[in-house]
Amino acid sequence: MPPVLEISETKYTSSEPFGFPPNVRGTIRIAALWVLVVLAVIFFLQQARDVLVPIVLAILLSYALSPLVDRCSRWRIPRALSAGILLMAGVGLVSVSIYALDNQLTAIVNELPEAAQNIRQVIREEFRGDGSRIQKMQQAARELEKAAKEVTGARPAPPPAAESTFNFQSYLWSGSLGALGLFTQLFIILFLTYFLLASGDLFKRKVVKIVGPSLVRKRVAINIMKDIETQIERFLLLQLFVSVLVGCASWLTLKWIGVDHPAAWGLANALATWIPYFGPAAITIVMVVIGYMQFGTIGTAALIGGVLVAIRTLEGMLLLPWLTGYQAHMNTVAVFIAILFFGWIWGVWGILLAAPLMMAFKVLCDQIEPLKPISELLGD
Repeated sequence: MPPVLEISETKYTSSEPFGFPPNVRGTIRIAALWVLVVLAVIFFLQQARDVLVPIVLAILLSYALSPLVDRCSRWRIPRALSAGILLMAGVGLVSVSIYALDNQLTAIVNELPEAAQNIRQVIREEFRGDGSRIQKMQQAARELEKAAKEVTGARPAPPPAAESTFNFQSYLWSGSLGALGLFTQLFIILFLTYFLLASGDLFKRKVVKIVGPSLVRKRVAINIMKDIETQIERFLLLQLFVSVLVGCASWLTLKWIGVDHPAAWGLANALATWIPYFGPAAITIVMVVIGYMQFGTIGTAALIGGVLVAIRTLEGMLLLPWLTGYQAHMNTVAVFIAILFFGWIWGVWGILLAAPLMMAFKVLCDQIEPLKPISELLGD
C-alpha cells in the first residue's frame, strides 16, 4: 500500500501576527519609526520656515565674514567693532549699487506695461487669420455647444456678471505689508549675523563641551564644525566671485549688442547665478524676449540668448571645475533633488539655501560612520 502524504497546517500564534518572524517585525517597526521621524522633520521645517530661514542665512553670512573678523582681531580690533564695521560696509555697498542703477531699474519697471502690451500684440498677430488652428478650434467648439443646446433644449446662459473693479488701496496695503515683512527679516538676519560674529568661537566651545568627556567625540565634533565652516566659506566666496564675473561679462556683452540698460541686466544675471539651474534659465528666457521686443528680429534675440548660454557654459564647464578642486563634490541629481525639496518647503529662500545645506549635510555624513552610505550617495 503506497505511503500516504500528510500535510500539516502551520498555525501562527498571537506572538507572531501575520506570520512575520521576530526579526522581520523588528525591521518593520524600525522602518515605520524612521518614516514617522522623516515626516515629522519635514513638517517642522515647513511650519518653522519664518524662523529657520533667517537663522540659516545669518549662519552662512557669519561663515563668509568670519575670516575678515578674525584678521581684524589679530590687529587688536575688538570683534564687536570689526563685525559692526563689516556689516555696515556691506549694507552701504549694496545701497550704493542700487542707487547707481536706480535710473536703469526705474526705466525697466516703467517699460514693463508697454512690453506686456507689445507681447500681447505679437501673440494676436501671430494667431490672427481665418486659417489659424486656434480659430478653427474655437469655431468647432461653438458649433458643438450650439448643437448640444438644440438637442437638450437648454436656454442660453445668462451673461456673466461684471467683474469687480481693481481695489488699488487693498493692493497697496498688501504690498506694503509684504515689503515690511521683508525688511523685518533683513534686519533680523543682520542683527543675528552681528551677534554670531561678535561671539566668536563661543558656540563651538559649547558644542565641544556638550558632546561629553570622550576625546574621540570631541575630535569628531571639532572636525565636523571645521569642515562645514571651511566648505561653506569656500562655496560662498566662490559663488560671489563667479557671480561678479558673470555679471561683468553679461554687462559688457549686452552693451556691445546694444541692449537697453545693460548694467541692470548684468546685475540680474549676476544674482541669477545664486539660483542653480532655474535662475540662469529664467534670465536667459527673459533676455531673449527683451531682445526680440527691442530689436524686432529673431536673429538678434537668438544672438543674445546664445551669448548668455555661452557665458554659462564657460562658467560651468571651465571655470567651476578649476575653482572647485577642494570643494565637497556632490552629484548633480542630489543637488537638483535638494533644490526641489527645499524650494517646496521654503520657497525661493529654499532654492538659494539648498546647495550649502546639502554641502553641510554631506560633511556631517563624511565624519559619522553610520551615515557614510548616505555620503556615498550624495558624492559625485
